[in-house]
Amino acid sequence: MFLAIFVLNLSQASVNSFDIIFDLDGTLYHHVYSKQSEHTIRASDNKLYEPIKWGREGIENLLAQGYRVHFYSGGLHHRNMSLLKQTFLQNGKSLFDIASSIHSKNDMEIISTQGKYADRFKKNLEKRGFDLKKTIIIDDIERFVPVDQIDNMLWTGQTYYHFNSFEIADKHRNDLRYRPEYIPETELKWKISINKMKFIMELLLDAKDKASSNDKIMSYIRMHKAKYIPYNEELTPFQKGLLSKIKNPSVCFRKFKYFTRP
Repeated sequence: MFLAIFVLNLSQASVNSFDIIFDLDGTLYHHVYSKQSEHTIRASDNKLYEPIKWGREGIENLLAQGYRVHFYSGGLHHRNMSLLKQTFLQNGKSLFDIASSIHSKNDMEIISTQGKYADRFKKNLEKRGFDLKKTIIIDDIERFVPVDQIDNMLWTGQTYYHFNSFEIADKHRNDLRYRPEYIPETELKWKISINKMKFIMELLLDAKDKASSNDKIMSYIRMHKAKYIPYNEELTPFQKGLLSKIKNPSVCFRKFKYFTRP
């Protein structure tokens, strides 16, 4: 059913549309062991998930800019649907409602029976019907796409567990539930991690604003991603400027103001 809907959406879309695909685990959601906020979700797998900061706000702004939003996770279909149906935008619609397409584990290409998950399964965008000249996939694992589609990958940077503060993260270093390499070593690394979707969203929104056409959006993202995203886990003056808006209680991505944080 979802494949039929996906093909219909693509065939009816404007030739000028641009597709943004979001991974779920480690990208839009963190797996957590206890309730972290009023937004914490219990999914159909009975596990708890915390939506990443700036994810919902950014997606609503992307939609306002004319991007089409899709979701592609290696998780099981029912779990993915459960997460998306419980995550709401300011207008009351869920991420499930606004999705142009949704893809899950069964949609992945199996290339090997050995190795880690991302070595055995690939998110082949071309086989799902996407125009590679007008598609970006956002993921916390770089190698989840085939080698010839690496230019379509926008890596989010180093992935860490979700903690509401660096002090809390520090207290969990000896907790056997957590792998130490996924606990931020410094407060700066924690700050970058907790706000990583802010950098991504600002890049995508500026790409739409500053590229002369949708055909140029891909080039803008490739050329400027290192300027926006602190892959070295340090902050440049420009990146600090992107985070300075956090001090304002009204979330502002350039032109659009939709969310007010509690």
